[in-house]
Amino acid sequence: MSSNIRATSIADRLVVTNNRPTGFDYMRIALATTITLYHSDVTSYGMAAQFALDGSWAGVFIAQLVPMFFCLSGFLVAGSLARSRSLISFTGLRITRIFPALCAETLLSAFLLGAIFTTLPLSHYFSSGQFWPYLNSIPGDIHYYLPGIFAANPSHRVNGQLWTIPAELGCHLWIGIAFVVTLTRRRWMLMFACVLYMFARAIRDAYVHHVVPIGFTMPMEMLVVCFFAGVLLFQWRDRIPWTWQIGVPACAISLALPAIPYAIWLLPVPVSNAAVAVSNRCTG
Repeated sequence: MSSNIRATSIADRLVVTNNRPTGFDYMRIALATTITLYHSDVTSYGMAAQFALDGSWAGVFIAQLVPMFFCLSGFLVAGSLARSRSLISFTGLRITRIFPALCAETLLSAFLLGAIFTTLPLSHYFSSGQFWPYLNSIPGDIHYYLPGIFAANPSHRVNGQLWTIPAELGCHLWIGIAFVVTLTRRRWMLMFACVLYMFARAIRDAYVHHVVPIGFTMPMEMLVVCFFAGVLLFQWRDRIPWTWQIGVPACAISLALPAIPYAIWLLPVPVSNAAVAVSNRCTG
């Protein structure tokens, strides 16, 4: 006798939590903390430390951190867009989500922490050609150097983890464009566009530019694709089962792909499934 029991989907799991899955918050905090620790090590010990970490057994796990972060962001931002009454209200939510924190971080680093820990006299610190350009980080033009800060470190960068901000702004811009051209309401078309882009970039890298994106050399555009992989997971949430039979293989494939030349462009597919599966598993 055939069974009519339907497998639990991602949408079913979201209903259980009233669309407030705490597991996603736990996952993002864990990813952000780990990324900050990684950047702290690189800031303190320089590129040699980065190459050592990337080439160690931990490198395959580190390679998942930022892509998973963007996949989760895409999933959650797509939910925010679905609940927004208009593109204007959605844009307002995105602005209040990003720029107040970026403004606070930039101003605190420049005017308080920088002024306290600079090795230069304050008159030289504030008149330096590096100081005022650092404030351009507020609108998203990220600058990493403050005068007299980390002068004795192998890396002189301040808040190097902000390198993803341009990609994050690009993600929000592109999802707004996708909304205007109705791609966010046509999941087949959006999926086709993302798959076409991934294969086109892999072919271009292999046969036009002859570069080998592998592991940590993934380009900024890869993060935007990871974001849209999360968007697609949200769009297909009613059709994708929430089960270890998808989550476990997705995690394994995500760990293997960064070591395969050109296959890195396929990473958004398994890493998005792995990120959402783990986050839903952690949901209370």
